[in-house]
Amino acid sequence: VRLHRLWEVYLVNYIGVGSERVHKNAEEIEHILSPELEKKLTRLLDNPERDPHNQPIPQPEVDHVP
Repeated sequence: VRLHRLWEVYLVNYIGVGSERVHKNAEEIEHILSPELEKKLTRLLDNPERDPHNQPIPQPEVDHVP
């Protein structure tokens, strides 16, 4: 969910994809991002809290060591 919504923010704000078409585009590209690139995308977007549909963007999952 997090990567999908980050891509939606990027596509709307930087590429100019309309909010009515952004979901399908984000769906196609959300699976190609490494954890390192996810961090860079998050920084580029200034760690957004909401996607273009005003849905909350979950925080990144943190691996916990037992």
